[in-house]
Amino acid sequence: MISRRDFLASIPLAASLPALARAATAPRNPVGAQMNAWQINSGDFATLLRHAQDLKRLGYEGFECNVRYVEGQFDRGRKAREELRATGVRFYAPHNGLQLGLERLRRNADGAAALGAERFVLSGGGAKILQSDNRVDEKALAKKVETINRLGKHCRQAGLRLVYHNHTAEFAAGGAEIEQLLRQTDPELVWLIWDIGHAWREKTDLAAFFARHHQRIDALHLRDIRGDKQVPLGQGQIDLAALADEVRKAGWSGWLITEEESLKSTDERLVESVLQSDRLAMGKLFGV
Repeated sequence: MISRRDFLASIPLAASLPALARAATAPRNPVGAQMNAWQINSGDFATLLRHAQDLKRLGYEGFECNVRYVEGQFDRGRKAREELRATGVRFYAPHNGLQLGLERLRRNADGAAALGAERFVLSGGGAKILQSDNRVDEKALAKKVETINRLGKHCRQAGLRLVYHNHTAEFAAGGAEIEQLLRQTDPELVWLIWDIGHAWREKTDLAAFFARHHQRIDALHLRDIRGDKQVPLGQGQIDLAALADEVRKAGWSGWLITEEESLKSTDERLVESVLQSDRLAMGKLFGV
């Protein structure tokens, strides 16, 4: 039996150095999960903390959650921040909707910063940007862009990064809205938490979109879909391998966040089994 030392010594130095160099310089993507895999009641902070510890045990490094789960803690920010930190996972962000209005969103951003969040997630809130003929409503878009930029500036002042979360609407008509949003929002203030499942449903070439816009993408919301149903990562029709190849080519180091929102289950064994499966798939696909 050859020893490990003899095996390593048998590898030609010229062949081993490039591989070692690639391993040393490869970006490390933090891995997180959306808390809405579980069915958590609004304001149930104790359950949120318990599931954060579950994520740590399953090999995740951070979490995202709906703002409803944490907004009741804003007045006890320092203590709640310590409790979140004690779980051993990072608080990536609370998720907010644009329909809340700018003033409330600013207050939520301040509260999130007090809790130690690193990002502030904003989704479109149903704003109707595309007209019936699939043309962009320039007036509605300008209003949306102005609000997002103003909130992005406030988030930066609070120590947060604003990340915009898409749904299917932004990718309809060949991605007419998302392309305009990325052009017109300030790249120093606004990034994208890109939900690939919603984009895929609109027949987006995921690898090509990532290649064009990876410098504006802060995180990937990972999903897999078969037919009209979400399934665990690697078990559906989305070409995750092609996307992972583009991630590696770009040297991108953003967050990978699985979103199993189709579960929203109180069956904790079921949720854990799916999140564990997702974590293994993320390791296999993205090397994390």
